[in-house]
Amino acid sequence: MAVNGEPQDYVAAGETLIQLDSGTTELELKALEARRDLSTVMDDARIKLEYARDNLNIVKELYEKMIGESALALPKNSNRPSRRSI
Repeated sequence: MAVNGEPQDYVAAGETLIQLDSGTTELELKALEARRDLSTVMDDARIKLEYARDNLNIVKELYEKMIGESALALPKNSNRPSRRSI
């Protein structure tokens, strides 16, 4: 704590007379702000992850649908090419 002035001193309106030690409070405030910022980053990452998973599921469903349709279009005993390279 710091005292700015002596007894009987004249002071102007709004002048700081006593400055309390706020170091601990400032550190706590900085820690809370950092936690808030990290929480915001984590929330953004969760949203992006959810969006990516949704897109992956859509692609998988479309792929399975296309593979299923192409398999149905071929006759059962067709001479379809193998996946091995010749």
